[in-house]
Amino acid sequence: MKACDAQVYGTLRLTVSLRVIPLAVLAGLLAACATVTPVDTEYLRARFRAVADDLPLFAHLAQVAYSDPPLEPGYERFEVPVPEGLPQKAVYVVWTDHDRKVQYIAIRGTANVEDLRTDLKAEMVRDPQLDLPVHRGFRNLAHAIYGDLIAHDRLNPEYAIALTGHSLGGAAAVIVAMYLRTNALYAKKIVKVMTFGQPKFTSNEGVHAFQELNERIVRIVGCDDVIPFLPPPRWFSFLPDSYEHKGTVFVLLDHTYFDYLDSGDIERPFVKSLRDDFDAAVNDRTLFYSHRIARYIMRIADKRDGYDPVSYDRKTEALCRASAQ
Repeated sequence: MKACDAQVYGTLRLTVSLRVIPLAVLAGLLAACATVTPVDTEYLRARFRAVADDLPLFAHLAQVAYSDPPLEPGYERFEVPVPEGLPQKAVYVVWTDHDRKVQYIAIRGTANVEDLRTDLKAEMVRDPQLDLPVHRGFRNLAHAIYGDLIAHDRLNPEYAIALTGHSLGGAAAVIVAMYLRTNALYAKKIVKVMTFGQPKFTSNEGVHAFQELNERIVRIVGCDDVIPFLPPPRWFSFLPDSYEHKGTVFVLLDHTYFDYLDSGDIERPFVKSLRDDFDAAVNDRTLFYSHRIARYIMRIADKRDGYDPVSYDRKTEALCRASAQ
């Protein structure tokens, strides 16, 4: 999305915390961001073009992580027990592109909405290796995978590393990347982390750590997928346990349409509607469909021959019409 969205977000959080925001000023800021100008269009298309070639590959790898063996030749699948975690075992896949000298790590998420609902309620704990607050469940999953990668020498120190994952697998992928950044052998090897439908896992403190890594994180978000917007932020207090997101964001709508934001959370009216549906459990089947990696792959395929930026809000909701299958 346009840079003005980030400005509105920052202005809103600051002025609401001080309780001095003039409504007319806020309305003007939001109105300024309601349309995409011709200059914005070319800039935003260029931003999407920069990730377009990677999208099908990373989404495919995220989907492969859900597959049971045997896998296609070249894919290695590993299972690791996770203490006190949902799921109780971590599953991840390693695929090596020897031509490009890149190793891809894809972490399995969960296809169970109720597991996600339960796990998203878990508190943050301070991770001793990162010295940062991290969601307990996602941290346990990532720590188990990182330990397995290192203990069994599954990574080639001469190759670059890319990570991906869907749902909580995406959150774990970012945390594993953070662990690798603390390891001198692999700290400079991470070239990209691309996640799909990833929930939040850390606080403002965690978001502002690992700035160089943040530039390599790309979050892909479905316009009707509530999971990436959970847990919700705390608007009226900036406490240490308030969840926030890392990385740039591409919101996938139907057909050729997408939205983009350089960093931060996309907090607009449609997000509250998604959360309300999720909390009330009135539409789990639709929400589940919207969260599936298959749905993400369909929307990526829609943009194979072209992509058009829009400001996703109440005026453009018709461009996001997923239905339960």
